[in-house]
Amino acid sequence: MSDLYDLHKAMDNSYSLIIEKKNQMELLEEKAQWFIHDLRKPIEKETIISMLEHFVLQEEYEKCNKLIKTLREWSSEGINKIL
Repeated sequence: MSDLYDLHKAMDNSYSLIIEKKNQMELLEEKAQWFIHDLRKPIEKETIISMLEHFVLQEEYEKCNKLIKTLREWSSEGINKIL
């Protein structure tokens, strides 16, 4: 598999977990082995921004809209209010 495919898969997996609130175990059962964030740590705002940039390039605008909405839910101090 190519690096671009792996990156896209990681973005999709993180999106499913963070935005769609999919269960981590479900994703792992689907052989979702790649994520763009550390599953053991809180989600960082930069992760959401990276996903947004990726999905803009992929022209997946529905995902972009949900990511923008999520970014608006962060406090000015960078505290994650989505979880």
